[in-house]
Amino acid sequence: LQYNVSLCHQVVTRHMWSTGWGSDFNNIAGGLLRGLNIGKPFQVSFVDEGYAWQDGWHYANFKPAFRNGRPPVCPTKDMFCYFLPLGLCPPLHMNTTPASPFEGFDTNPFAWAMEYAHRQKMWVRKRVHNLIKAKAPPVSLPCAAMHVRRTDVAMKADWARQHFSIGKYLHKLKEKGIYTKNLLLFTDDQNALEEALTHHPSYNWMYLNISRHRGSSGGYENHIAASDPADEVTAMLSIFKLARHCDSFVMGHSTFADEIYRGMVSKGKNITLLRVDEGLDVFNPSYTTSEEDLMESLASNSSG
Repeated sequence: LQYNVSLCHQVVTRHMWSTGWGSDFNNIAGGLLRGLNIGKPFQVSFVDEGYAWQDGWHYANFKPAFRNGRPPVCPTKDMFCYFLPLGLCPPLHMNTTPASPFEGFDTNPFAWAMEYAHRQKMWVRKRVHNLIKAKAPPVSLPCAAMHVRRTDVAMKADWARQHFSIGKYLHKLKEKGIYTKNLLLFTDDQNALEEALTHHPSYNWMYLNISRHRGSSGGYENHIAASDPADEVTAMLSIFKLARHCDSFVMGHSTFADEIYRGMVSKGKNITLLRVDEGLDVFNPSYTTSEEDLMESLASNSSG
């Protein structure tokens, strides 16, 4: 279907949001499923009248506010710098499908569509292999994976999420009777990594030695802490591979973490999934101070 050029005049088109990785790929997977359901090819557009600032995809070309003269990863400035084409048909200029990306979110077809969108080019596969070899420790088993999403999550009141302490994640594991000391930590926040190492030194913390923002210092929706977007993409693709070593996963609300989990269970492995925000509001305006509150609490515990 994706390579049936006789249907190109009917191609289903969605605009690339250039928000977070998980949201962007949920949108793509949803578009693929929409096309499959109605028998039409799907394509993604990286130009939209409602996003006049956009010049490609921000994981291939920094957003203007963060670009500082740095070049794109490749001339097309889009996801196809890294991934194989979705099909032969070009996108239409209009966004021809509803914006919601969540069709069949928990279904096998959605997992298939996500995997299809993530077919990596050979240079990317090699780069992921080399990063894991050079900057990831050997994974000790059994292990639990932990995704700590912070940075900009509390910056916008309408969408504010809470900064949870590392101790909250550890508590969730213990509540479930998971006492392994081997923890594979994935986080966008350098503060979270240092918190794990200094406040919980009895654990065997395993993590990628990569660039990270420190707290919210990077600004809103600046997901790229590295000097090159390709480094950030390589790190995220490496995370998907590393997480599959573990048999439990603790996370908060994050579409990227959802994708990590889908990869962990994709081969039929039984994974214990835990939520640090279970029973709590995911979004709440009161969370806008949670970064400062957490830092003050940690400092107080250290001085005490």
